[in-house]
Amino acid sequence: MNKILIVLLFCFAPGSLFAQYEDPELKVLLFDTNAPFTISSASGFQVRQIAELRGKKKVTITPYRGGGAKFGRIRYKGKSVVIRSKSTLWIRRAGHKAHKYAGTLEIVPHKKGVYLINHIRTESYLEGVLGAEIKTTWPMAAVKAQAVIARTYALYRRFERKRSLWHLRASTGDQVYLGLEVSGPRARFAIEGTRGVVVSYQGRLAKTFYHANCGGMTEDPGMVWSYSFPYYQVTEVPFGTEDPKYEWEVRLDRRQLEGIARKLGLRRQRLQGLEVSQRTNSGRAHKINFLGRKQQSVRANEFRRVVGYTKIKSLMFEITETDRGVLISGQGSGHGVGLCQWAAKEMGDQGYSYQEILHFFYKPIDLGYYQG
Repeated sequence: MNKILIVLLFCFAPGSLFAQYEDPELKVLLFDTNAPFTISSASGFQVRQIAELRGKKKVTITPYRGGGAKFGRIRYKGKSVVIRSKSTLWIRRAGHKAHKYAGTLEIVPHKKGVYLINHIRTESYLEGVLGAEIKTTWPMAAVKAQAVIARTYALYRRFERKRSLWHLRASTGDQVYLGLEVSGPRARFAIEGTRGVVVSYQGRLAKTFYHANCGGMTEDPGMVWSYSFPYYQVTEVPFGTEDPKYEWEVRLDRRQLEGIARKLGLRRQRLQGLEVSQRTNSGRAHKINFLGRKQQSVRANEFRRVVGYTKIKSLMFEITETDRGVLISGQGSGHGVGLCQWAAKEMGDQGYSYQEILHFFYKPIDLGYYQG
């Protein structure tokens, strides 16, 4: 395991230890673009690098080839521009909904466009994550559990990428982050009620993955990625069936299967069928055979990626032959590693605390206030 910042562990007694939590700053990549976008603020900008922007309330940023950008009519080829404001900063992109952010915005030109990075304190960052990753109307225990693992994941990434331009991406590549647009009183209550609390293993931050619905069984991350951790165990989960999308089906005809085989780089042949040839300990598909004159095998993860994550919602599925192709019948949604959000919701409904929820999905682990 990588060496991660030490966390101070104790039994949640209030007092001076809690006060030592310093709410570290995160750098979040909002997007990388070569298209124009607009930043605005009702109280005006505070900008050190471009004097002409100071006090202005709106600017359109247009990247250009060669590693620079225009700020309004001003060409800039420096390393970065940092925009601060006493009020909310709004970002508008063509074809996208406008979002508002706290903290500061850093624009970093590069050869193909610009990076837009939000510098934001951890607890404020969480306000833009909770409403994007979970329904904050769910039981408070589930929302608090989500706050703890989102905080832990962010701080883990902060250490892991401490020499990078950013610590996190504002997308499913890390955690979905939508700024102040998705903040609300229940999210703030969950964040404040767990302020500074993180998941740790042997005194180091845990890498707390989570997903929508495990379909009744969690997964070992080693079966999904190229690494594993001792605090992830394949666990039967008797919760989560209240999810209205718990079960799903996808039909693929032979023409579609042949197209999928081509995208996977398999040898061209007339396909006769599809089968799961190997499963993980959790029961998920691990390898898929394409049947024909020559049997060809691929990893189930790759098959799911090519078909589409919104169609093959998880690898907990069965394949049935049909007259025209195959029927894939599955349950759950996501990779199955770590906390299952729909199960956490049901556990909260049944009176479990957020600590009990976390200890169910990550074990053995400790909970404590972050120090680093």
